[in-house]
Amino acid sequence: MMIDKVFSSMNSACKKAGEWAGISISFPKPSKRSFLISSLTNGITGIVFMLVGIFLSYKWMLALGVLGIAGSVVTGIQARR
Repeated sequence: MMIDKVFSSMNSACKKAGEWAGISISFPKPSKRSFLISSLTNGITGIVFMLVGIFLSYKWMLALGVLGIAGSVVTGIQARR
């Protein structure tokens, strides 16, 4: 999975930075529950931004809403794996 590659990359970067600074740094991996909560909040925020963008004719808010919903879908797919 792509997200596992990101976490392994972050872990190695934190380990190198920790060795350089002489401290222990660990990068926590989010749980399935935190992925689901993130997906839900991103979806709600995306819907609100889309509605505000549509009703007030703000194209930038509509675009942010679409991006929020897309992020919610991707996060939801990752949570179900």
